[in-house]
Amino acid sequence: MMKIFVAALAVVILPVQAVAGTAAGYITGLMAHSGGEDSGPGVFMFTLDGDRNNAPSCSTENGGKDWAMSLESEAGRAMYALVLSAHAQGKRIYVTGTGHCNSWGDREQPEWISVGQ
Repeated sequence: MMKIFVAALAVVILPVQAVAGTAAGYITGLMAHSGGEDSGPGVFMFTLDGDRNNAPSCSTENGGKDWAMSLESEAGRAMYALVLSAHAQGKRIYVTGTGHCNSWGDREQPEWISVGQ
């Protein structure tokens, strides 16, 4: 009985892991938003033409093919530069998300981005 109680307690206490999406494709849209004077840092958004897998329930814009990241952090600015460079060169990118839409309410935030051929 004690083992069942401990196992049940562990399930309740452990944090729920968000589902993270993945996608690959060519960039078909870019948008930068200032964030506004009172709404925080700027946000960069992009759209991919490829298939999207495991989009979290919050990622609803354009069938979940849109992504958004805050430009407040060094990581966000690095991903911004990488996406712009890939788009300018016509390169395909690969994205894995964080499982949440903290930067923009209806677009998943990337965890990492890589550039392909």
